[in-house]
Amino acid sequence: MRKSHLPLIVAIILSFSSCKEKDTTINPISLPDAETILEGRWQLVFTRAEGNARIGTGTFPVSGTNLNTPEGFYELNVGKEENTYSYDVKTLLNMVIGENAAITREYDYNDKDGGTWEIKSDEEVTFYANQGNIQDIFFTKYDSLEVEHLQFAIPVDTVLESVGYKGNVILDMVKIQ
Repeated sequence: MRKSHLPLIVAIILSFSSCKEKDTTINPISLPDAETILEGRWQLVFTRAEGNARIGTGTFPVSGTNLNTPEGFYELNVGKEENTYSYDVKTLLNMVIGENAAITREYDYNDKDGGTWEIKSDEEVTFYANQGNIQDIFFTKYDSLEVEHLQFAIPVDTVLESVGYKGNVILDMVKIQ
């Protein structure tokens, strides 16, 4: 039997919720020892975007893909007093608006910050950013194989060349430490 050249993946898929109310579209799973799994440096390998555009009175679906190789990382540390994190993410996305891709926009996503994080339960983690944002993260999938893969969905509400965009920038990362 021929072995695949693709690495085996440990998938930890996390969905961010920007509000305090429970998102009913998220089906969290229990992830015992989440602190140990999350600790380390995560290298950005792929980005995409999903959401909606507001043009006039209409709303249209948006999908975005990398225009270049994304750069960046998330680093999560476990401390005696508190857990800390830092990140630096840079990517250029091609945002396709509408079913027929009649409109496109480039989105230069560039964000850098840090803060603290804590495990709320074996289903939920909260990030407290130095810039004031608080984001609740839920574990939605975990599979224990060889390479650890982490996915964050970052809520975004911005304007791209006169087109309002509200959705997520989704970061795919692999653990390197």
